[in-house]
Amino acid sequence: MSKTTKKFYSSLALAAVVAMPMAAMAEPVSAQTALTKGQFLSMFLESVNIKPDLSGKSTFQDVSSKTALWGYVHKSLELGLAPPDNKTRFGVSDAVSAAFATSVVAKYYHMDLAGQPPLTWAVKQGLMASNTGNLTLAEGKQFIAKLKAFASSIASIPGSWTLSSTKRKEFSSALANYDNALYSQTTCVETDRLQFQIAPKWRSDASLVSALQSEANQYERYTSTYDVGTANGQSAAIAQSTLVEGEQGSNSAKTDGTWTYVNYHDDVYFNDGSGTWSKQSNFGWMAPENVQIPVFTTGALQDVKYQKGVGEDVFTGQLKSQVAEDYYAPFIQGFLSTALNTSTVSQSLVHQIGEQVVASVTLHISLQNGNPVLTAEDVHTLMRLPKSVIGRLGGTGASAKRVSEVIQSMDVVMSAHATIAYQNIPLVLPSGLSIPGWSNSAGNGTGNSTSSSGNSTTNSTGNGVSGTGTGNITATNATGTSTANGTSPSDGQPENVSGISNSAP
Repeated sequence: MSKTTKKFYSSLALAAVVAMPMAAMAEPVSAQTALTKGQFLSMFLESVNIKPDLSGKSTFQDVSSKTALWGYVHKSLELGLAPPDNKTRFGVSDAVSAAFATSVVAKYYHMDLAGQPPLTWAVKQGLMASNTGNLTLAEGKQFIAKLKAFASSIASIPGSWTLSSTKRKEFSSALANYDNALYSQTTCVETDRLQFQIAPKWRSDASLVSALQSEANQYERYTSTYDVGTANGQSAAIAQSTLVEGEQGSNSAKTDGTWTYVNYHDDVYFNDGSGTWSKQSNFGWMAPENVQIPVFTTGALQDVKYQKGVGEDVFTGQLKSQVAEDYYAPFIQGFLSTALNTSTVSQSLVHQIGEQVVASVTLHISLQNGNPVLTAEDVHTLMRLPKSVIGRLGGTGASAKRVSEVIQSMDVVMSAHATIAYQNIPLVLPSGLSIPGWSNSAGNGTGNSTSSSGNSTTNSTGNGVSGTGTGNITATNATGTSTANGTSPSDGQPENVSGISNSAP
């Protein structure tokens, strides 16, 4: 819409309001500077570049289908922003209260305000000067201008409406400090499992419930480290992941593989545990998420909220849909390949599952020497499997049909907890790897830094198995990523180690 056209619509909208007979106004507005319902909706929709919808016929006596104002009224109704006063009157000339104005924008942006009324939120954020009374035209314009600036300020963390400017700065600074740290040590434990929900018809079948519970008791867990430092004046990183398989309630567990990555001078060296190193040249910087360590930082989150913790600030948000799909796609690919026993996996199916992945991320931030520092991160991921996949897990024919009937839903649940320290610890090359310009000697006897952290593989984010009695079988430890697709390509490029070894019964 051109500027001339916008001015034309605005003029017509204002003229239509001024021309309304006083009898048609439920709450007559006497002052010319007062803001009306029709004016506010027109101004707001224009501010967010929503075009008026002039189609259809008005059923309201106070707004004609022949006026430009009808286009904005019609669009507001389509978007559910403002209800009419009654069946025959929209209320275009009604006075606009601060509460009404803030409720309109909250509906448009689908704001999650953590239980706050929109007006309370707007006053706290400095978008609205008062929480009582009706608005003037000037106040309405000022509110929309401030709202537009606020929306722009959270563009990198969309939906984070409740964060104050101070907390937004703290949040972004802590993530930037982690991304740019010369030295850091990240330890991550991730436990992956399957979660079933049995169809009502089969919930009384004790043997079936027991079989699925046994399947859910299987777990696979990664213990990983990601250490950042310098070597010969160059930034470098060493990462290592060890996969352990076991069964809840059993003392035995099997180490299923260890993978090591070294990032130096934009090259990545990879070892799948065989003792042979491969190299990927010109890879660039190896971030934690490149090597199956889910620590998500700048630009990855949305809908972030703040909560005061004990000695720390806690920020919780959602992983952006596209970020989640991109990160978990290799895992989904490997899972489907292993579980369905096929080397050919439909990319449309990978996309179908990936776009529905829901990942909640909690970041723990504390002040160290006055600077906000990321000290821990928790990631909880739910991956819903479509019915078409559940049926195929049972094979073909009658077996597949029975599995589809028995299992109402199946999810892959992934829980990860990472702790982060910032110490100037020398990076030491793993045994068997030699890189020009990087000395193998630590000079202080600390040994291989890639195995100095990581604690115990028993440190999971949850323990125990629960059944609701209605057939909702959940387990905090169950199947997860396997070594079936766990090796990197021969060029040594880091990738998400993927696949699930156990399938549904």
